[in-house]
Amino acid sequence: SMFLLDQYKKTGKTTFVLPMNRNDMADFLNVSRPSMSREMSRMKDEGIIDFHLSTIKIKDIQALRSAAE
Repeated sequence: SMFLLDQYKKTGKTTFVLPMNRNDMADFLNVSRPSMSREMSRMKDEGIIDFHLSTIKIKDIQALRSAAE
C-alpha cells in the first residue's frame, strides 16, 4: 500500500498506470508475486482500490493510508 501511495503522490491522481509490470513490482517490493496479488485482491475486495491490468484506481485514500502504517 505504501508503493501505491507513493505513486499517488508522484502523479497527483487517484487513477494511474503502474510504472512497471507486476512481476517487476513484486521484485521491487521484495515480495512474492502471489503474495502481492493476494494483497491487491484483498484491497480490491475491501473497496480500497480497483484495478484493471496495470491501471490502479484508489477508491479510499484514508483506508490505503491506514493499511500503509
